[in-house]
Amino acid sequence: MRLILFDCDGTIVDSQQAIITGMTRAMVQVGLEPVADTDILKTIGLSLEAAVELYLPDSSVQQRTDLIEAYKSIATEIAAQEDRGEAVFPGMGELIHDLAAEQDTLLGIVTMKSRRGVRRVCKTHGFENVFHVLKSADDGPGKPNPQLILDAMDELGVTPGQTVMIGDTVYDMAMAKNAGVLPIGVSWGYNPVSDLRAYGAEHIAESSFDLSKMLKNIYL
Repeated sequence: MRLILFDCDGTIVDSQQAIITGMTRAMVQVGLEPVADTDILKTIGLSLEAAVELYLPDSSVQQRTDLIEAYKSIATEIAAQEDRGEAVFPGMGELIHDLAAEQDTLLGIVTMKSRRGVRRVCKTHGFENVFHVLKSADDGPGKPNPQLILDAMDELGVTPGQTVMIGDTVYDMAMAKNAGVLPIGVSWGYNPVSDLRAYGAEHIAESSFDLSKMLKNIYL
């Protein structure tokens, strides 16, 4: 038996435009100068609270709280749009469904999206009843703390030696290393491959097809 855990944003779905638009609008709404798009991309994978602390290192608790609440409200508006600002990366839907059909494979998501957000992604893109475990920002400390991975393994009764974490950010790779599971990076997300390797990625997938072949050759 093996457990394959996926990050969500930047790994399964491309949500960067929704995140950048939402955060930029939120900053303007609360009277702040928006940060650069590249700075927002660097924090994808962190909890919202941790990201806001990086944007506003000298701000008050109230300023950070106001920004978080504004972002959540705007993100809800964006999620109500027809395309929800997110699209599944090429081939990832097919790969996930193929893996779900394997009798010896369990699937999970470990993300800093809210529980509502990750459930929305699953419903929108046909992933309902595909994943055996969903761990979100509502379920424990943020990446790179390994607790969400540890909880997912405990819930499903598997060991670190049976588990893979697939993600696109350095936070995913560091979390995987901290949990003692195999870190696999993907090149199509929001962090450079060189950074993924520096933070412990043992393999890098260049496409969903590449990832599929890689997983076939990894025996846990």
